[in-house]
Amino acid sequence: MTLLHVDPPAPTSRWPAHIKLVAGDFSPTGTVMFESTGWPWSVGRRSDGCVELEWEDASFRITSDQIIIQADDPTAAVDLNWNILIATAYELGGTPALHGFMAATPSGQGVAVLGLSGAGKTTTGRALLAQGCTLVADDLIILDEVAIPAGRPFVRRADVDCQDDELDIGGKFREPAEITTTPVELTDMLVLCPDDVPQRTPLDALPAVNLLLQGSYVPFEVSPTSAKKRLSMMLAMLSKGVRVSAARSRTATPEEFARDLIDQAARSASA
Repeated sequence: MTLLHVDPPAPTSRWPAHIKLVAGDFSPTGTVMFESTGWPWSVGRRSDGCVELEWEDASFRITSDQIIIQADDPTAAVDLNWNILIATAYELGGTPALHGFMAATPSGQGVAVLGLSGAGKTTTGRALLAQGCTLVADDLIILDEVAIPAGRPFVRRADVDCQDDELDIGGKFREPAEITTTPVELTDMLVLCPDDVPQRTPLDALPAVNLLLQGSYVPFEVSPTSAKKRLSMMLAMLSKGVRVSAARSRTATPEEFARDLIDQAARSASA
């Protein structure tokens, strides 16, 4: 199989340097994990150390350090599926990926907002930025490989001074914002829960782990041991002092949620 190097989509500084992109043809070899019958059609396969994701116009063979792209326009295919490709590669390497919004507080703590789609992650994230925080990640949070919780600056966003038509390059958060350039230690997490989930804040270890496991970015198990690795990482996070709280969605304004999260991080830092 002939493989051709592919440059990551702009901004290239946001693409993980250790994950190489190459273009080439391949035949599916893994065991089917899922197959969508609706639109958009997709199928996922898994084999030892590898995940294959296929859509109608693009297919990817993903390992922890390489992604093979089979598409007419490989760069565009990566740009369209940026987050799930990064998340799957990291999960294959044993590093969890969470679905959420992360920011650095004015005093330097990393705070994150998690929750199901529609729970209010992005609106609460906007409120964090309006109160002086700096954007770390707007949809995908990658945790450090050695169990030191840190958000990686994987934000598919152009710089603050760009033109309006350059702002949205695939991410959910469309407004210009100052973006961190280095990992930020994660200290506090807020999980926005549906109305039918009992509220407990702050959370003890077991309920915290349960909610964090539900916030995984990858909706399938990339390997037979991935669930165990994810559980171990979550427990390691809590043992290092990461605080997890929960709140029912819409029981406060996004501004109130953001202010409480910033205040909690500041109080913990000064304790």
